[in-house]
Amino acid sequence: MPLQNIVHSKVRDIHIDERRTVIRICNADLQMPQINVRLVRVITFNNGEPIGNHWRTYSEIYGTLGGDVEALVEDIDLRERGRFTLVRGDSLYVPPRIALRLTGKPDTSVICLSEEEHRGSGTHKYYLE
Repeated sequence: MPLQNIVHSKVRDIHIDERRTVIRICNADLQMPQINVRLVRVITFNNGEPIGNHWRTYSEIYGTLGGDVEALVEDIDLRERGRFTLVRGDSLYVPPRIALRLTGKPDTSVICLSEEEHRGSGTHKYYLE
């Protein structure tokens, strides 16, 4: 799965007022591929150490809720690498067979929309240095 199948959607819809902040992570007009979401997780970086270092047999969409996140990706078949910087409101579509490592400062949060409801299913460790 070539890296050009990864979709990085820049911030398009954040509404902030004194009561709340609303961030749209994905829908059809963000040019994000549609996935059948079976699991939603919120991930918060506690100490700034990288997370991930894996690839999956299914697609996921990551959205940044607060803070900046550095995403390092690698096509496990072609060994091509890419890097994306996500700011609050950005989304990243990660297709199957793309290894991923995320790095964020403490208290940075991302949401992960996954096509698989059992997190460990179809997950393979893959260390990106």
